[in-house]
Amino acid sequence: MDLILREEIERLTEEETVPRVYHDKSCPFDTLDDESFRRKFRFTKAGSFRIVDEMRADLERSTNRAMLLTTAQQLAVFIRVLASRSFQLDAGDSFGMAQFTISRVVASVSDWFHHNSERFVKWQQQPVSLTPRPD
Repeated sequence: MDLILREEIERLTEEETVPRVYHDKSCPFDTLDDESFRRKFRFTKAGSFRIVDEMRADLERSTNRAMLLTTAQQLAVFIRVLASRSFQLDAGDSFGMAQFTISRVVASVSDWFHHNSERFVKWQQQPVSLTPRPD
């Protein structure tokens, strides 16, 4: 009786074992050359790094979690979602992240740009004339 129960427990344990899937979360800043990066994200690496430097203090999280996203990764996800007009699920697949992670990143980076828009968006100081100029 005990042997049958033991074999049954071992069989159930083996069936419930689900292999872990590890996704590649490498940063495109590190893995892509300049031209590939520009084609994929519509920004240069240098321009993106300037933005990352501005964002870092506000977006870097201070936790002890092993799978923490860097500011550069967050910006890359945000730009990729907007530049490709892709769904968050598709972006999650290409970055190896869950859709809710993509959603959280897009929301936090969008909020950051909203609160810092005056640093990036410049409006014309003088009104533009709508009347055509004489030739």
